[in-house]
Amino acid sequence: MNSNGFWFVLVFSLVLVTCGISTSIQAYSLNDPPLIATSPGNPPEQQSEIVYYTKNGYLAATSEKLLNRVVDLAVSGHQEKFRKFVNANPSVFPLKGGVKVFIEQTSWPGKVKIRPYNTNITIWTVREAIE
Repeated sequence: MNSNGFWFVLVFSLVLVTCGISTSIQAYSLNDPPLIATSPGNPPEQQSEIVYYTKNGYLAATSEKLLNRVVDLAVSGHQEKFRKFVNANPSVFPLKGGVKVFIEQTSWPGKVKIRPYNTNITIWTVREAIE
């Protein structure tokens, strides 16, 4: 892991701890629908997508540009700038854990555009925020 990646992980972890946000893993039960589902409005034979679940403790943004800014601030090591930016932007918010989502798009390095099940709303987050 290069030094920028190390600092990102360190700063992001510190932010999560200071904000009091914990990470949890959503367990799959037999009562849940199958992990393979279809997009709303598309017949099963045309398109099937894998259902993922969001995790608590990760940030999301309404645009890739905003997510890039959040990640850049987290990597920079300026915790106060990071905290102020997140608090001043309602378009950057913590994910609720256990929400069923589809991946709509991926972007380098490790960013994903996700869509909650049965909605047309999309948001951007890091790949580690879904399982």
